[in-house]
Amino acid sequence: MSHLATGNGGKFISDRKIGLTFKFNRADEVFADADTEEERRDTRRVFQAITEKGGDNRGIRRPTRLGDLCQITGADHETVIRIIDRFRKPGCTFLIPPHEVTLTSDTVIDISHESLMRVWVSLKRWVDDESQSARIYVRLAETA
Repeated sequence: MSHLATGNGGKFISDRKIGLTFKFNRADEVFADADTEEERRDTRRVFQAITEKGGDNRGIRRPTRLGDLCQITGADHETVIRIIDRFRKPGCTFLIPPHEVTLTSDTVIDISHESLMRVWVSLKRWVDDESQSARIYVRLAETA
C-alpha cells in the first residue's frame, strides 16, 4: 500500500483513507444539488435522524424507517424519498438500501459506511448541532 506524507506532523495517511475522505466529501456536492433551501434543511434533518453522537463523541448509526423519517423531519413522503434517492443513486452510495430497492414507509434507511460520520464535515457539524440542541432541551426539561 502506498502512503502520502501530509502536513500533520510527519504522520502518514493511507491512499485508502484519502480516497474515502474524497468520496465522502463529495456528499457536499450531492447536498448542494437540492432544489430549494427547504430541501437542504430536510436533508440535514434526515441525516441528523439517522446519526447521533455517542458519549465518546463518535458518530453512531441510527437506522430509521422511512415513515419515521417523514414524521421526524416534517417533510412529506415524496420529498424524503427524493432526498434519499439523491444520496443512494448509482455511483453515490452514501445511504442504503441500494438504489434498486423500492422504498416504502417500512424501509429502513441507514448510512452506507460509518466512515461517513467521521469524514463528512457537514454531517459532523449537523450531528454536533443536534447533540447541543438535545443537551439544552434536557437541561430545560430538568429545570422546569
